Amino acid sequence: MSIALPSAAALADWQTLVERARRADPEAAIRLSAAGSTLVLTCAPLYPASLGDGMPLVLGMRMIRLADSSADGLDAVVPAAALLDRFARANSRGSLHIGVPPQEVHAAWAGIAPPRGGWSAAGSVPAAVLHAIARAGIAEIARGTPEGSGAHAVAALRRRVWGRSLVEAGGAAERLGAPDSTEGAGAADTTEGMGAGDSAQGVGAADTAEGMGAAGTAQAAGTTGADNASARARPAEPAGGASPVLGLLPAGAAFGMDALGFLAAGSEPATVFASGPWLRLSTRGGHILTRASG
Repeated sequence: MSIALPSAAALADWQTLVERARRADPEAAIRLSAAGSTLVLTCAPLYPASLGDGMPLVLGMRMIRLADSSADGLDAVVPAAALLDRFARANSRGSLHIGVPPQEVHAAWAGIAPPRGGWSAAGSVPAAVLHAIARAGIAEIARGTPEGSGAHAVAALRRRVWGRSLVEAGGAAERLGAPDSTEGAGAADTTEGMGAGDSAQGVGAADTAEGMGAAGTAQAAGTTGADNASARARPAEPAGGASPVLGLLPAGAAFGMDALGFLAAGSEPATVFASGPWLRLSTRGGHILTRASG
């Protein structure tokens, strides 16, 4: 099957997300789900390796508009590396058609489905706070894993850093009510060990679920226009009355937002939605879905 894109910008959008996902996880897999003329891209910057693993599940979602509905019904989990090979060939030929890699992979996270509905707005977090928490976590892991550290020690530290709540990671709950400022919250050089250069261009303000006309796909991703309208009607709460749900978001959610470029410089606060044990951080750049920590 081949997926038809409407423009070079859409191809760059898709490619940028896949590149970022692979930098966060060299063995990254990408789930491709199409409904009508909308393609939902899902990856997992962080996920538990097995039952009992304390690493939080952090899913990243981004939607792109397709040229037509010929891929409708597609649902495949493929290696990020295979997609990057196809992007390179398409770019060299000037093509806007991307073949779906035939080699599907098993990804444990792909079998975990977030709720299709029932999302309600539960506050917001300034982009600068999420960026700062992500950068502090990366620095802590770098300091705590000097050269020669064993894989077990590295994994244990990563679980500890990314598994604690945003409130714990921020050092004080009042930081969640700080004035919204995205100064220094650029999207470049934001994953563990990633090099500088990538920007959030192409993974920024293009197509989001709101207004895309693919209600079924948006609902499956938990990102309906109604959710976003509700969020706009609810201002961010100050620290003293911050929603308790913010203390349930794992720091790994901040890492996911930063690593995937969903915190572009000048971006708006990330809106928090809740549905049962699931939480979602949403910006115009994309969505991070996770389950309540603790």
